[in-house]
Amino acid sequence: MTGILLLGLALAGCGDSNALLGPGSQAPDISVGASAEPSHVVNLKDLRGKVVLIDFWATWCIPCKLAMPHIEQLYKANKDKGLEVMAITADDSPKVLDFLTHMDISFPTYVDDGSKASTAFNVLNLPTTYVIGKDGKIAYSTIGSSPTVEKDIDEAVEKALK
Repeated sequence: MTGILLLGLALAGCGDSNALLGPGSQAPDISVGASAEPSHVVNLKDLRGKVVLIDFWATWCIPCKLAMPHIEQLYKANKDKGLEVMAITADDSPKVLDFLTHMDISFPTYVDDGSKASTAFNVLNLPTTYVIGKDGKIAYSTIGSSPTVEKDIDEAVEKALK
């Protein structure tokens, strides 16, 4: 019984979701290095005018790994409509690259050196996902991974793309 409860908490995410930055808040300006090219830095403000799904994850996080195929599907279906993905981890680049060789994803991944981006977004648990609208404001935020969360993310992205 305890194992089932722990798995449920892991899939749903745990912690205080009230700590998340809420809809309507201006997204913090963050800069992260691309995991494949550490010298290539991306700034969130440079993506203004596009919808950005930010997914904070880690190589050791089982719910994060379970969420990645859904994010990939969402990215492929919407990248031509203006969706960008920033999958951000505090893990080091070699660990991330090794992890990604086993995953079939095409969306960009970034390394949060010093956890500055996760601090700016009040990330306390993983996975934590934000949808940022074209105006740079937060349209949706959530912790965890589940079919319900995936549906909510899909709806938030669809609404933000309109």
